Amino acid sequence: ARAAPLLAGGGSVPGPAVDQETQSSFASSGTLRHWAVDESAAAAAAESLVLQAPSCCSPGWPQLWSIVLMDTVNVIIVTLSLPDMAAAFFNGGVDPCAGGAGRDAPACQEALGKFAGLTTLLGLVSALLNFGLGPVIGAAADRLGTKLLFVASTLAKFVTGLFFAGLALGHLSIYYVLISTEVMALLPSKLTYGLWIVERTPPGYRSVTFARLGAATALEGIVAPLLAVLLTPKSAAMVVLALGCAVLVTAVVFLPGSPGAGASASGRPPASLPGAPRQQRVGQQLRGLLKLFAHPKYRLVVLLSLIGGALEAGFASIWFLYLKEKFGMTLQTMAPILSLTTLSNLVAQIWLIKPLQRRFGLKGIISMAFLSGIVTCTGYLLAPTPGALLLVAAVSGLGSLADPGITAVITNLASADEGELGMTLGAAFSVGSISSIVGPLLFRALFAGGFPGLPFVFAIATDVLAVFVLSRVPSNLFPSTP
Repeated sequence: ARAAPLLAGGGSVPGPAVDQETQSSFASSGTLRHWAVDESAAAAAAESLVLQAPSCCSPGWPQLWSIVLMDTVNVIIVTLSLPDMAAAFFNGGVDPCAGGAGRDAPACQEALGKFAGLTTLLGLVSALLNFGLGPVIGAAADRLGTKLLFVASTLAKFVTGLFFAGLALGHLSIYYVLISTEVMALLPSKLTYGLWIVERTPPGYRSVTFARLGAATALEGIVAPLLAVLLTPKSAAMVVLALGCAVLVTAVVFLPGSPGAGASASGRPPASLPGAPRQQRVGQQLRGLLKLFAHPKYRLVVLLSLIGGALEAGFASIWFLYLKEKFGMTLQTMAPILSLTTLSNLVAQIWLIKPLQRRFGLKGIISMAFLSGIVTCTGYLLAPTPGALLLVAAVSGLGSLADPGITAVITNLASADEGELGMTLGAAFSVGSISSIVGPLLFRALFAGGFPGLPFVFAIATDVLAVFVLSRVPSNLFPSTP
């Protein structure tokens, strides 16, 4: 029901030139050193990229959206199918949840408990690896280009699809699927999509494009109920294989190539490339992480991203538990709420963001998103009946605009720096992986504290804090409206 910002940003110091308003806003803290800029180099770098208002018919864009949609359907199929396959795997090949007692059967709960514990452990390991390897992956994109990162990511997904098909047909262990899924997460789709979009869109259009990306990758509320009815495990495996093949072929053959995301116009390689001394590369990667918090142009925006990420992950971790505890709802009775929430998000991300940005500006949109989070959490906290939650779901879509808004701000700041865009985007994604750990831990601890609505009270207070932090971000750090 909420959307967290994709943490993608960064860039090397020195950064872009700033106008008088921004200088005065930072002068009091003495943080204006390192803001010198070679404007001619920055202009040349901008001209070397194909920046255009995104269109469904522009070169490369049909291929990108095809990859995004097919990959999203694959992720939904695997996510829906794995719990049932895991229950059968951990119960000697027989699904213990398919009997009369269903998921209340002791054998079913035991099998699903093993699966949940295993996925939680592997997810924690993956998040920690993402934190350490994000700058390395981003630096590879700087050196070798975004297309190679795309190909590597889709190849990893295809291998996972092969393992998933082997599991569905009874020939492979579930551990192959789980481990390959976590390896695949080290080449995150959001990072590759973000780099590709930054390379090809002007600053004022990035929020709109990221909103469409968010809509395309959040279709589970609409697609999941249909797939749950139509697909058997074997047919799901065939669909995953077919779509995985199509994604891989599209990425390898049809997706246009690009210069490295951080390549300079003069052809100079970034400083943090393979071939540079190892100590220098490690130092550059650590600087990419530290810069997000130390440099004034990133600090507050990254803090907003961390807040949004923790809220989104935490909200998702207790949403089902809260509705089951308060109203005794099941997955079937929750489906209309989830579908209406997804539809509300799609309306906001596809049709509302552009006119709202023209009217209120990007900063206004982000503020509305956090205010919408306050309204949504208050609705969940005070709703007297499940039917009232349908109204809450219908108006919750504005909260999804925080993601494209903050992502656009950070990527615009980062793209003004020359040579290390990919590395610092990877560093920012690494920081975001911490939110996926902290949010669920915090929300589940609050949920277990005796009052099930306590996580929503905390979320409301945190949204208020986010609005305050946003008010401290200089307005001229936001791109102009398209």
